[in-house]
Amino acid sequence: MTILYYLNEPEMGGQTAFPIADNETYSKEGVTFEYKSKHRDIFDLTNHCVDSNIVVQPQKGTAVMWYNHYADEEKEWMGDLIPFSLHGGCEVIKGEKWIANNWIDVDDNYDMQMAYIADRIRPNPTRGSLDSRKNNDTKQESQSSCKSPSDWSNGDPMASHDEL
Repeated sequence: MTILYYLNEPEMGGQTAFPIADNETYSKEGVTFEYKSKHRDIFDLTNHCVDSNIVVQPQKGTAVMWYNHYADEEKEWMGDLIPFSLHGGCEVIKGEKWIANNWIDVDDNYDMQMAYIADRIRPNPTRGSLDSRKNNDTKQESQSSCKSPSDWSNGDPMASHDEL
C-alpha cells in the first residue's frame, strides 16, 4: 500500500496521475505488453497528465492512498502487483511540490513474514526487554527500557512508564 502526502500546493502543475486506473479496456497482460509497446517509458507521464483516468490535484494537508498488490485469496496474503496502480508525478509548472510517502509493505513470503514478526515479539528472558536490535549507526546492540507485562509489579493501570 502507498500513502502519498501533499505537504504544500504548487502554483501550477504537480498533479499525481494514474493513466490506466479504472480502465476496463486494459487487461493485466495488456498493461504489461500492449501499453509498453505504445509508450517507450511507461513512467513518463508528460503526455498523460491531461488525459489520465485519475488525476489528483496536490492540496496541502491531503493524502491519496492506493493498493499496489492484489490480495491472494487462496494464500490469504499479498498477491501479484496491480498494474493499474501505475502512477507518476506530473511536471510542476510554477512553484514547488513537496510530498512524503509511506510504503506499507510485507514480505511476499507469508511464512518468512510470520517468522520475522514472531521473533520480534517473543520475550527473551536474558535481555529483560521485548526489543533488542542492532543499531545501524553504532553497530552496538540497543535495548529498550520498556518492561514486559510480566515485569509490571505495580498493579496500577494508570501508572506512567517511568513508575513501572
